[in-house]
Amino acid sequence: MKAIRQFPMREQVYRQVLESIVTGQITPGTRVKDTDIAGQLGISRTPVRETLLRLEQEGFLESNLCRGFKVRNLELREVEEVYPILWTLESLALKSSEPPSLSRIEKMTSLNEKIAQ
Repeated sequence: MKAIRQFPMREQVYRQVLESIVTGQITPGTRVKDTDIAGQLGISRTPVRETLLRLEQEGFLESNLCRGFKVRNLELREVEEVYPILWTLESLALKSSEPPSLSRIEKMTSLNEKIAQ
């Protein structure tokens, strides 16, 4: 059995907000308010503000004085630089992994059908 790891609240908030940005739940150009996120998560604004500042430092958000944060749009240059690296890494991961089992293929097929519906 694996040991249970608890992350600090700010790390949990960071992971949730980052996932929302990466998956497109929070779209580029959208204004991100610490009060809204804190209310949705049922926590204080402090860990949310820490998260937003961290995401700004990492380039996911941009801030405007007195206007808060918004999700950055990717620039064409960034896409042209980053996506070839991602394609290479994903290709390498596929080549170095074992083929999926029949049960895994069936599960993925089922999930694809549910998504299509």
